[in-house]
Amino acid sequence: MKETKKTYPHSIAKTYFFKAFHNGNFKNENHPDNVKRENLFKVIIRCKSSELNEENIVTDFREIESVINSLDGKYLNEFLNEKAITFEYIAKYICTKIHNCFICVITELDKDTIITKNDEENTASFYREL
Repeated sequence: MKETKKTYPHSIAKTYFFKAFHNGNFKNENHPDNVKRENLFKVIIRCKSSELNEENIVTDFREIESVINSLDGKYLNEFLNEKAITFEYIAKYICTKIHNCFICVITELDKDTIITKNDEENTASFYREL
């Protein structure tokens, strides 16, 4: 019997920006990300669903904005209660907080790009583009 793959005909994508402070706290004391610094983050959220909800939408933009706004202006190490804050961690945090989030792309001033992709089991995988 051939297995039927689930399709997601409905999707949305939206771009957001937020400023936050963080430091990496990496074991290597000379790592450049061990210094607390302010960053401007660009976040692209993509959500998908096989069906629209009762409001005929995939995900409410207010839900996404609430997650992004909760990070704005924060010292992420304290807010997220993590000693070492990485792009991967921020992207995973954002994507797991948003209903139907499939991909979260996060960039810092055109430097690193981190893409978090949630699969069917709601686990995350990461891609780093330099």
